[in-house]
Amino acid sequence: CYYTQTFGTAQGTQAHTIAAGDYVSSLSVTKGSATATYTVSGITVYSGGIDFNDGSTTTFYGGSGQTVSLALTAETRSGYQFKQYAASQGTLSGQTTNAPTLTMPAANSTANDAVTISAEYDPTYNVTFADGNDNDDWTIDPTSGVAGTTVTVSYTGENKVKSVTVAPKGALTGKFSVSSTKQVQFSKGNLQYDGSAWSFHTNQYDCVFTSISTATGYPMDIFCWGNIANPAYDGSTGIGTNGVDLSGSSDWGSNTITNGCTGWRTLTLAEWEYLFANHSYGYATVAGQTGVIILPDVFTDPMRNNGSAAFVASTASWTANVYAAGDDWTAMEKAGALFLPASGGRDGSSIKSVGINGSYWSSTAYTSHGRFITFQEGSAPVTTYVSIHKYGKSVRLVRDVE
Repeated sequence: CYYTQTFGTAQGTQAHTIAAGDYVSSLSVTKGSATATYTVSGITVYSGGIDFNDGSTTTFYGGSGQTVSLALTAETRSGYQFKQYAASQGTLSGQTTNAPTLTMPAANSTANDAVTISAEYDPTYNVTFADGNDNDDWTIDPTSGVAGTTVTVSYTGENKVKSVTVAPKGALTGKFSVSSTKQVQFSKGNLQYDGSAWSFHTNQYDCVFTSISTATGYPMDIFCWGNIANPAYDGSTGIGTNGVDLSGSSDWGSNTITNGCTGWRTLTLAEWEYLFANHSYGYATVAGQTGVIILPDVFTDPMRNNGSAAFVASTASWTANVYAAGDDWTAMEKAGALFLPASGGRDGSSIKSVGINGSYWSSTAYTSHGRFITFQEGSAPVTTYVSIHKYGKSVRLVRDVE
C-alpha cells in the first residue's frame, strides 16, 4: 500500500506487480505521467501506479482499480497460432492485440502480489486444397484436436473457398440425428484390433475377413459381446474367460483409438432404430464391397450435379447403388454419406457371410449378452439379439456433435 493523502489519514491503495507469464517474451507498461517523486523512499507516483526503486531494481506496481496500457510480445510456437492474452487477475481489454489495456484487481484482493499476463494459442493444421469449383465446400481433417476447434484458412489459388468444416480426428463430416435432441458423427471406418492397439479402418468399405476363417489372426474386426479387454475371445468357454466378465463392458468407445480423437462411444439400440427410421438409406456396392449407405441430416447428392446416377433408397439389391473407390465415392463421402459394409459375422472361430449380411453391435444389453442391428440383400434392416457368447459382430463408433 502507499499513502495518497496526508500522513495519519485512513487511506491506502492495494497495489500489484505486473509480470510476464507463460509464452510472453516481453512486457512493458505505459505508466502515464509522473505526478510526484519521493527520493528518500525511492517511489515515483504515476497516473497508472508507482515505481519503487530499492537501489538495484525498479519495480512497477499498479494500484487497485487503475487502468494501465501494456505492450506485449508473444512467443512463436511451432504448430500453434496466437489466440489472445489472459491475465491471472484483473481484466484485459483488447486481449487479442499486442497492446491490451489492463484494469487492475479491485481493492482487498486476496490473490498474490503479481498480475501475470500469459499468451494463449490454438493448434494450427496443414491444409491441402484440391482443384475444384468456386462453390466447393472444403473439409479439414486435422491430425490433432477436437470438434469445435477454430481453424483459419487462407487460399491463394484461382478458386475461392465457400466454407470449411472441421472434422474431429477419425470422424466423417456427415451429421446424423440419433434422437430428437442428439446428433452424432460416425468414425471413418469399422473398429479393428491388431493384437495390441485399436484403430479405425482407413476406408468405410474396409473389412478384414474376406478370405480367412480363423478369428485368432490379426488384425480382426468382428468381436464377441463384452470382450473389450479380451478381443480375441471366440465365445467357446463361456462368461468370465481370462477374468473378463463378458456380461458387462459393452461400449467399445472406452478404448484408446490410435487414429482417432477421444469421446467415441457405441450407439444404443434405440439410436440405431432412430437412425434407420429417420434417414434415407439404400443397399449398395462401394469399391466392390456390399453394404448399406445412410444419408446424413443434410445432404445434396453430388451425382445429380455431375450427371451420374443419383442415390436410390432401395433394399432390393446390393447393386441398387454402385460406386467405385475413386471420384464418385469420394464425392459421396464429402457430401456426408455413411457406408456400413456387410462384413459378415463370427460363429466361434469361423467368420461367415462376408458380403452377404452386416451386423453391428449396440451398447444395449439382452440379459448377459447384447442387441444389434442386421441387414441383408432383399430385406429391410432389423434389430435383434443373441444370447450365445460365441457370436461376433462388427463395431462402428460415433462421437456426439458438440
